[in-house]
Amino acid sequence: MRSNSKHPVDELERYIQMYLDEGWSYRKLSEEKGLLLSETAFNTKVLRYQEHGLTGIQTKRRNNHYSKEFKDSIVKEYVERGTPVRELARKYNIPSHETVRKWIIKYTKGEGLKTYSPKPEVYTMKSRKVTHDEKIKIVKACLANNLSYKEVAENILNRAFQADYNAMEVLLTDITEFKYGGHSKAYLSAILDYGENKIVAYKLSQHNNNALVRDTVTQIEDTIIPKKTLFHSDRGFQYTSHGFKQFVEKHQITQSMSRVGKCIDNGPMENFWGIIKEEMYRLTTYNSFEKLEEDINTYIEFYNTKRVTLKMGLRIPA
Repeated sequence: MRSNSKHPVDELERYIQMYLDEGWSYRKLSEEKGLLLSETAFNTKVLRYQEHGLTGIQTKRRNNHYSKEFKDSIVKEYVERGTPVRELARKYNIPSHETVRKWIIKYTKGEGLKTYSPKPEVYTMKSRKVTHDEKIKIVKACLANNLSYKEVAENILNRAFQADYNAMEVLLTDITEFKYGGHSKAYLSAILDYGENKIVAYKLSQHNNNALVRDTVTQIEDTIIPKKTLFHSDRGFQYTSHGFKQFVEKHQITQSMSRVGKCIDNGPMENFWGIIKEEMYRLTTYNSFEKLEEDINTYIEFYNTKRVTLKMGLRIPA
C-alpha cells in the first residue's frame, strides 16, 4: 500500500517542485523517479504545498488541538458558502477532511462543538430533519461574537452580463489548459475586459501556479481604476492566495468570485476559451511550447483587433 511516509518531507517537496517547475508528469515521476504516492494523493499534496508551502506537506501529529474559534469559522464557511469538505481541509491545512466532516455533523445535528455550551433553544429537535436555513441559524448563533475568518469573495458580478460597461470596469479572468508534444501541458491565464470585449492581459506558462496569475495581473496594474474596477474569477487557489489578496487591496479592486461549481457565473470568459480552442487550437497539432505560444499571441491580436462579432454590430474593433 502506497504511503507518503516512505518519502521524507524534503524528498516529497522535490517531487512537487519537479512537477510544478520542471514539467515532470505524475506518470514520469512514478515510473522514473520512484514516486510512491497515488496520483490522487500526490495531487492533494501539490495543492497543499501551493497554498501552505512546506507546512502543507509535513506529517501532522495526531490529536491536533483546534480552538473553538477556528472550528466555528470552518463550519460557517461550509454552511454559508457551500465550500466542499475536502477543499476546506486543504485550504486550512487540516490533515484529514474527515475531521472537518465531524465538526459539520456536530453542528448540523445540533450537538455543537466541544467546549461550546449554547442556550438550549439553539439546539434543534432530533425528531425531524434540520433544514438548511435552520443550519445557518445554528451556525450564526454559535458565531455571535463575529469571529474573523479567511474570506472568499462573494459573487458580486452575479451574471450581470446584459449591462453596458466602460473599459476596465469589469474584468473576467481564468486559466485554461492546452496540450502539446504528446503529454506536455501549457496553461494560459488571461484577463478579459468585458466592456471592451478585449483580452487586456495574458500569460502562457508550463506551470499552473501563483506566479502565472501574478505575471498576468501585473500587466494591467497601471490601468486599474481604484474603487471602480471589478475583478471576477473562480475560486482557484491562485485567486484566494495571500499574494493575490495583497494585489487586490493595494489597487483597491472589488473582488468577485463564481459560486462553487457554477462555471456559468464566469460565462463570457468560458466563452472565450471555447472560441480560441475552436478557431485556433483544434486546427493544429502542436509539437512545441514555442509554436503554441506564437499562435496564441497571433490569435489574441486577431481577436482584439479584427474578429467581428454580432455584439459589435459587425464593426471592426477600433
